[in-house]
Amino acid sequence: MRDFKGPVPGDVLLLNSAGKYELRNKTLQFLRSGRRPRFTHVAFCTGLCTLIHADGHTVDVITVDDLLRDYPGSWRAIRHVEMNYFGRHNAMMVIKQAQHYLAMPYTRLFSFVRGQQLEGETFCSYLIKQVFADLKVPILPKSKKPLPVHFQWLPEHDPEHWRDVTDEHLIGHDVLKKHPDMKVRAVEMCGVVRGTRKITLENNQMNELMTQHFKTMDELDRKIFGSPISSQPTVPLAKMPMEYWDTKEKQ
Repeated sequence: MRDFKGPVPGDVLLLNSAGKYELRNKTLQFLRSGRRPRFTHVAFCTGLCTLIHADGHTVDVITVDDLLRDYPGSWRAIRHVEMNYFGRHNAMMVIKQAQHYLAMPYTRLFSFVRGQQLEGETFCSYLIKQVFADLKVPILPKSKKPLPVHFQWLPEHDPEHWRDVTDEHLIGHDVLKKHPDMKVRAVEMCGVVRGTRKITLENNQMNELMTQHFKTMDELDRKIFGSPISSQPTVPLAKMPMEYWDTKEKQ
């Protein structure tokens, strides 16, 4: 299988924060896993310029420049072998599975490592495992709630399935430096993704309300006239597509 030079949807970026948060984060990871962590955060690559990650308050889409600005320490990019082909030729499927979790609430590391049950929430490294599971690519089978530390040595410990692609992401960064207009389009794309999700969910809610309205009208017609009259549309209302954005179904 031929390698693709450059970031591929499905790549995983491991990053480092700075200051007091880095120390607290790595201490908690070490106490929980017994391993010395190199990184404090992971993100899911959705293309040359953008990533999806769980950080701060919610799952959001972000440009690679902004992410590296927020995490100024060392970083590494890794790739599952399935994504070397699957992430390129089925890129939209990979991206949509990640977008499914947009706006899902974020749980803090302290709560995550304490073993609290996640109910409609996620954590940066747990989000990666969830997206891969949706794509039918199981990862880290021994870690039900993985931490960034569980990803850091995958290319060395599991070379059959993982490889380091940091050099390919550096190539991608060079491309962005030479073509700053791509960053502008990436920022616009982030806004479009957020807006599309909002519109889709609002339309889906309207569809459900209209269906319930017609059902209620039919029940009233039966009570008054003995049978439904003209309230029910002759063509059933279409079910909204893109249910991967309904985070209520992804707990």
